[in-house]
Amino acid sequence: GISGVISLQNEVNADPIKYFDKRVTIRSAYDFITSKINGVRGADIVIDSGKDDGIKDPDFLNNVDAFLKELKTDPEITQIKSLLEIIKKLNEILHDGKKEFYKIPETQKAVAELLFFYQLGLPPGTDLNNQISLDNSQVRVKALWNISTSKESEEKLKEINKLGAKYNLKIWIGGNLPIYTKMNSVIVSSFFYSFISALSFVMFLIFVVFRDLKLSVLSLLPNIIPLIIGGAALYLLGYYVDIGTSMVIVVCLGIAVDDTIHFISNFKKIREEGKPFAEAIEETFEVTGKALVLTTFLLVCGFGSFAFANFVPNQNFGILCSIILLFALLTDLLFLPAILSFIDKKE
Repeated sequence: GISGVISLQNEVNADPIKYFDKRVTIRSAYDFITSKINGVRGADIVIDSGKDDGIKDPDFLNNVDAFLKELKTDPEITQIKSLLEIIKKLNEILHDGKKEFYKIPETQKAVAELLFFYQLGLPPGTDLNNQISLDNSQVRVKALWNISTSKESEEKLKEINKLGAKYNLKIWIGGNLPIYTKMNSVIVSSFFYSFISALSFVMFLIFVVFRDLKLSVLSLLPNIIPLIIGGAALYLLGYYVDIGTSMVIVVCLGIAVDDTIHFISNFKKIREEGKPFAEAIEETFEVTGKALVLTTFLLVCGFGSFAFANFVPNQNFGILCSIILLFALLTDLLFLPAILSFIDKKE
C-alpha cells in the first residue's frame, strides 16, 4: 500500500542528453558547453502572416516584434534569433548608426529593400531560406532556453502558444526538442496501454488453462505487487517514467507470470494426485521453488549487469528489472501459497 502511494508520485518526463553517462563524449561536451553558454536547447517558432509577402508588412512585423519582446522577458528564455533583428540592425546601419532607427521601417517597400540589400552581400548558400518561406508568408524564429526536461519543455511550449494567441499570431512550434517531447509522452502512454492489454490477456490465458475464474484473478496479485514496488523504487531512485523505464513493466510482467504459472501448474498437478495441501505446497517448493530461485538469481545477475552500461536508460532498465524480479520471487514464494490456500477447494 505504501509502495502504491509512492508510485503515484512518478511523472512522465525525460532529459535526452542525460540518457548518456557523463563518461560519454556527447554528454561531457554538452555539459562543458552548458557551463559556458546559458541555454543551448530550444524550439523553432514558425509565424504565419496569412498572405504572400506578408512578412514584409510593417504591421505584421511590429506585432511579431511585440510578441518576441514579451517572450524575452521570460527568465527561462536565454536567446531569440529572428529575421527582425537583421531588419532592425540593417535599418540602423543605413541611417548612420542612429539608435532611434533600430526598428521596423514604416513601409512595406522599405522592408523589402532592406531584405534585398541584405541578401545581395551574402555568400552563395547562406540566404534567408532557412528563416523565411519561399512565398515570404512565414518567418521562423529560434528560441533558446535553459530548460532540460521534456515535461518543462512541454509546459513552455504551451505558454508560447498562449502568448502567440494573445497577439493574434498564427504560430506552429517545431524542432527536435518539441518532436521528442511529444514522442516521449506518446510512447510511454502506449506502453501503459500495452501493460493493461497484457494483464487482461494473461488473466484470460490462466482462466483457459486452469478453468478457475477466482484463480485467474487472484493469481495476478503476486505479479502486480512487484510492479507496484518497482514503481516506488523508480520514484525513490530519482528516475523518470520515460521510454526506457516504461518498458520495464511489460518485460517484468512477462517473466513474473511465467514463474507464477509454473508454480500453480506444479501445485495443481500434485493436488490432483490426492496429496494434502501442506504436502503439495512443500513438494512444489522443493521442485519448482528451487528452479524459480535459480532462474531469478540468473536473471537478476543478467539484468544487473546493465547497471555498468554507458547508456543511462539501459542502466535504469537493468536496475529496475533486478529489483522487480527479486520481489516477484518473494511474492511467488510467500504470497502465492497464501492465495492457493484461500481458493483451495479440497481442504
